[in-house]
Amino acid sequence: YQISQAFKGAGAVHGKKGGARDLLLEWVRSKIPEHNIKNFKTDWNDGRALASLVNVIGGEPEIFPHHKDFQTGAAKRNAKLAIDAAHEELGIPKILRTED
Repeated sequence: YQISQAFKGAGAVHGKKGGARDLLLEWVRSKIPEHNIKNFKTDWNDGRALASLVNVIGGEPEIFPHHKDFQTGAAKRNAKLAIDAAHEELGIPKILRTED
């Protein structure tokens, strides 16, 4: 993880674990609490949390004003829209594929 170098040696924050993964997970939870993210695997499967995070990072106006209407059964579509928007609107490199 690229973030791990920035947080290497970081201690516990507010009495919580101090690893880079845990700190990143805490940050994600603070940005999109409505998704109740607990991990970096199954909680992202339907692409809706990713779209929500892209919205938060993008600021106003929202990139996906109707992201709450994304269907759970359209996981690949949701993820592709979020990944493409993160790249096109925010300049975030595409390091994930929808198959991932």
